[in-house]
Amino acid sequence: MKKVLLILGLIVVLAVGGVSVYISMIDWNQHKDKIAAQFNDITGKRVVFEGPVSFTLLPAPKLTATDIKVYNPDGTAEDKPLATIKSLIANLSLGPLLQGNFEVKMMSLVEPEIWFKVMPGGKLNWQIPMTEAQKANLENVEISLDSVTLEKAKVNFEDEKHGINTQLDNLNGEVIAESVFGPYRIEGSYVKDKSPEGFAISLGQFSESFATSVNFVLNQPTSQSYLRFDGTVLLKNDAVNGNLIVESKKFKEFFDSTFPNQKLDENLDYPLAMSLELDTNKTKISMSNIVVKFGTSAGAGNILIPLFENEFVIDG
Repeated sequence: MKKVLLILGLIVVLAVGGVSVYISMIDWNQHKDKIAAQFNDITGKRVVFEGPVSFTLLPAPKLTATDIKVYNPDGTAEDKPLATIKSLIANLSLGPLLQGNFEVKMMSLVEPEIWFKVMPGGKLNWQIPMTEAQKANLENVEISLDSVTLEKAKVNFEDEKHGINTQLDNLNGEVIAESVFGPYRIEGSYVKDKSPEGFAISLGQFSESFATSVNFVLNQPTSQSYLRFDGTVLLKNDAVNGNLIVESKKFKEFFDSTFPNQKLDENLDYPLAMSLELDTNKTKISMSNIVVKFGTSAGAGNILIPLFENEFVIDG
């Protein structure tokens, strides 16, 4: 019996080894369009592999690609890349891969650059609705991300309406996700205006019908500032609900860094401690249970800003 098991094991090893040799002999660059098409079907984005692509099976499945560009689907208003990636290395689990599922044990994105832009209608350039076929593909393929690292990333954010155009450099972080729709955990650090900052984000599962839980922490050591939000977001209704806390010992430095197009008056450079409950949707911005200590001054109250009228109400 032991000899039979040994022979069977040897056959399996030789078979896998033979498959590995066969896979290593394939010129995967001839199949880049097919690989990209699979990414397109799953993500709803147009992924282009402009550089070389390779795949190895042993000792563990690994996909390597360089010079990658991510676009919105053809026919959208702007045909500019949403992201570019200098190189991608993905280590996959063999068992799920043989069943047609993707379990990414570790993925490294080297020097990606990502562009976020608020469009005239108020939505982000990334917010393109998925087709029913793409939703079905995601439901039929299990995708989990055990660890995705960003190395030397650059993030650009532009909102012409509010005069915001900011850039984060040298972003290094890690993303962990149970599925494409979340939940997610993201944490890391970046450089903004030559100052280092750290962050941690937890996002619940994404849904078009239900609110997504959001926990966000930002730490800016140079201004000794700290911002935390715990609540929910429902993009369909532009709804944000939760608790916001801001503490800063060098508030002017924190304000000027956060809002580069606005400069705080030197006479207002005091330590700040503030907490409030935020409730927004398409018709209002409500800030209640506000508690503020600014320098030696303190106050409390509520603010209601109707978005359909040019007026706001202050109670406190």
